[in-house]
Amino acid sequence: MSIVNRISPALFVVIILSFFMPFIEISCSNTSLGTFSGYDVMMGTASEKVQKDKKDDKSGFNIELMVALLAAVAGLGLGFLKKPLDKILPAVMALTGLICLLIFKSSLDSSV
Repeated sequence: MSIVNRISPALFVVIILSFFMPFIEISCSNTSLGTFSGYDVMMGTASEKVQKDKKDDKSGFNIELMVALLAAVAGLGLGFLKKPLDKILPAVMALTGLICLLIFKSSLDSSV
């Protein structure tokens, strides 16, 4: 396996690990209210940690982040293929994850 073929799986491992690191920080007047990982935001547990009254909580499971994480996991697996499509399929998964993250950011910006 050449160095170029190892880069794709390594980048997907970094993407997956980064998903569990701090993803969003909520602050008000330079006071941090919380820092949440991508997993917290995806599962909807981030709002539970900040919001006391859950009656008007409209957040929950986030499908865009779940698809982005699944695309990264699929890209990792597809990165080890030795078929003619071995370079195209991981790129498609990366593009899928990127589009999902951009949709998530757009919806997050519009809700703030």
